[in-house]
Amino acid sequence: MEFSIKSSSPEKAQNSCIVVGIFFFVRLTPQAEAVDRKNGKLIERLIAQGDFTGKSGASLLLHATSGAKSGSADNASYQRILLVGLGNEKEFCEKTYCATIRGAVRALRETGAEEAYLTLTALPVRRRSAAWRIRQAAIAAHEVTYRFERFKSKPAEQPSSLRKLTLTVDGAKNTDAANAAAQAALAEGLAI
Repeated sequence: MEFSIKSSSPEKAQNSCIVVGIFFFVRLTPQAEAVDRKNGKLIERLIAQGDFTGKSGASLLLHATSGAKSGSADNASYQRILLVGLGNEKEFCEKTYCATIRGAVRALRETGAEEAYLTLTALPVRRRSAAWRIRQAAIAAHEVTYRFERFKSKPAEQPSSLRKLTLTVDGAKNTDAANAAAQAALAEGLAI
């Protein structure tokens, strides 16, 4: 799997699927709010209808509205939005963060998307840096998507199409450290 690091706004994502988080009792993360504004408050409407609560481990795949598909330089270009439940905001910690990333990557594998823009890595985790969040996300993504098939007589019928994951950081100053963390995690994953 290929990783890239971005510090740009999520509403300008140029991938086939964008992943945003929602805390339980339906509080949108800043990234989810930006994507929601770009899509005519689609997420808020679904929440108001009771279609998504932000419960930990929950996910919901949406197809982007026309506002997200225009593809101009100042508009997003993504076909899908994956909502991921983050659970209770006060209980969001390292363990919850890692479980959320694993769940999001599993859900992404099911979508058929080849590329995804993961905004969850920009979420603050107490006493953890952006580099730590990126490293953990890269390790989790590798663990979820890795399939050892060398000694299998019949390879998996449907290999995962997810090949590129863009991980976001909260500011350009974190980009260099995040890139180094992703490369280190990738090297560790290849050594398995």
